[in-house]
Amino acid sequence: MMTFITKTYVDISLFMEKLHKDNKGLVTIEYALLAATMIGIITAVLAGDGTNAMEGALREKFNSITEKLKSK
Repeated sequence: MMTFITKTYVDISLFMEKLHKDNKGLVTIEYALLAATMIGIITAVLAGDGTNAMEGALREKFNSITEKLKSK
């Protein structure tokens, strides 16, 4: 079991070192973190109980757009 853990640790360390040396990998991780943060914020706003002013404004705008698309 310890051999597996040690091998996994070494593999992950080598992978992270490779990503660190390669700026493309670092940028990819940054974009992934940014996307995850944005998804979390959007989910928090849209999945609320309707008392959030921003949520209400977004829902109203989405409903307005939906109605305009349905009327065409």
